[in-house]
Amino acid sequence: MATFVFYNYRFEMLQREGGDVFEKVMKPVNPAESFERRQEIFGDIFKKDYSCERNLVFESKRNKIFAHRQVVDPKDDVYVLQIQNRKTHTKETENFGKQKEFEFPTCFVIFDNRKEMQRLAIQKRQAAFGGVDAVERYLLNTLNKELKRWGLKVFFDRQIEPKAFWTLAEDRLNYPNGFRKVHFYLPPLNLERQRNIFANMSFWIRDAFDSGMDWGVNARKGECLRLDKTDSNQAGLIEAMTRDVGGGKTVLMVPVDKHQKAVWLGRDNYVEDKIDTVHLTRLAANGEENAELFDVREAALNEIKLFMMRKH
Repeated sequence: MATFVFYNYRFEMLQREGGDVFEKVMKPVNPAESFERRQEIFGDIFKKDYSCERNLVFESKRNKIFAHRQVVDPKDDVYVLQIQNRKTHTKETENFGKQKEFEFPTCFVIFDNRKEMQRLAIQKRQAAFGGVDAVERYLLNTLNKELKRWGLKVFFDRQIEPKAFWTLAEDRLNYPNGFRKVHFYLPPLNLERQRNIFANMSFWIRDAFDSGMDWGVNARKGECLRLDKTDSNQAGLIEAMTRDVGGGKTVLMVPVDKHQKAVWLGRDNYVEDKIDTVHLTRLAANGEENAELFDVREAALNEIKLFMMRKH
């Protein structure tokens, strides 16, 4: 089985400090118009990479380049990539000798850019990159270089397990007096599925000012908040803020004890799911294209699409 970490991704228009001048935009592009076509523009980046019209180059800040390939035609707006690392090992040989050996481990990355999806999954493979954080940085670095030409920027918001909130809320060993405040930050939402979730929660202010929104719930002086996972309203809000919005800066919990630091929810509590590696192997298989191989690959791609649509 292959383990993946899940994200939502969203777009914003690039602005200089001061807020009204867009930077390094490909003329005569209007960033506001680009924003209306954000998923189309994002998809074109992968389609041009697949056709070799404009190749993506994934690299680190130290200019180490990582080879990649798209293992399926991106025509269905699901982009499956393999990104390859290059590692060097020193092997001890006969007669006290040493010999360098090279290894090229890979991990899979899946973007679901279908309408109302905008989900990303990164394979958690220690042997390749040591974790997902590095892969996340390389993806953001490369994709935002491409999107800058259109006056856009993409953000990845890692989905959080709702149980992380309730585990912390009930942790009387480390927080014996509970929490006096929970602060929520809701970024600008690009997706109708996210808007629908919050439609009945009076978030019209965010849309009116074209901005994010933050608010808090506070206990009475000297008391702690009543945090109850059996309360359907509380549980619904926490589910929405963790799984449906996500990100490391959306929920801040402030302890009653003033000597204790406030805690951002999310660290080490991210949403993961598994899929049978046979589907990935079949997608990545090399060989002469024929009807049998086409059917096998199509079936594997359908499994990937279903995987991305699960309620993770």
